[in-house]
Amino acid sequence: MRRLIYFLSLLLFFICLLAAWQYVTFYDNKLHIVFCNVGQGDGIFIKTPNNKVILIDAGPDKSILSCLSSRMPFWDHTIDFMVLAHPYIDDYGGMQCVIDRYNITYFFSENLRPKDSNYLNFVKQLKSNNIDEIDVLAGSAVTFKNGLKLTFIGPSKNYLAASQEQACVVSLLTYGSFKALFTCDSQVEGLEDAFKYWSPEHINLLQVPQHGSKTGLDGQILDLLSPQLSVISVGKNNFDQPNPQTLQLLKEKGIKVLETINNGDVEIVN
Repeated sequence: MRRLIYFLSLLLFFICLLAAWQYVTFYDNKLHIVFCNVGQGDGIFIKTPNNKVILIDAGPDKSILSCLSSRMPFWDHTIDFMVLAHPYIDDYGGMQCVIDRYNITYFFSENLRPKDSNYLNFVKQLKSNNIDEIDVLAGSAVTFKNGLKLTFIGPSKNYLAASQEQACVVSLLTYGSFKALFTCDSQVEGLEDAFKYWSPEHINLLQVPQHGSKTGLDGQILDLLSPQLSVISVGKNNFDQPNPQTLQLLKEKGIKVLETINNGDVEIVN
């Protein structure tokens, strides 16, 4: 009995020690943006200074879980805002694993409803977990404490209706003077449409659209945004991504580029 009490006391001590360490580590009152290394897909973890968690896309499989568990305390199982930027399996496949493990408070997506079996099963999973789909269009926004704001600048209703599969959610995160633009699978035309709802200006961080494809960016867009840092979420693929033309364009503009396939999880702290 004494040994059992000793063992339980020791176990409790280490749990308290772990909890204290994680509390100090994760609750640092800073903005954390992590481009998770999820292979050929997008998965962006954002923790606000007041400890709200935003997840934009989740990659194609369960790889996203290791990224989340390494950046959230073991007792926290809540994703406050989950955003599906584009209803493709490389963006929502991992969400199926996230829903099994975490509580989702709000789920945002564009008003596209594919009819393939994978997506229909995903919708069933949302419903079975009482998660409502909230459609967002250009102009929608979520405001947090400390002046942080996530504004959806695309797609517009007209662009969504006209382009369908090409349209995706484009979001701008602002925190003081810091600005980050998340472009998911956007094309040049989609960004130009989004810029009608936000006057483009210098940003600190750019998610390079569609894993660095040659149709996601052009020189004019980069001149308008002049980002300090760009990140490409990409894994092994047969689509020539990131495209050498896009990489050369970023190099010519003097923009630093990090790729998840080479750098692993990319974390920016502000």
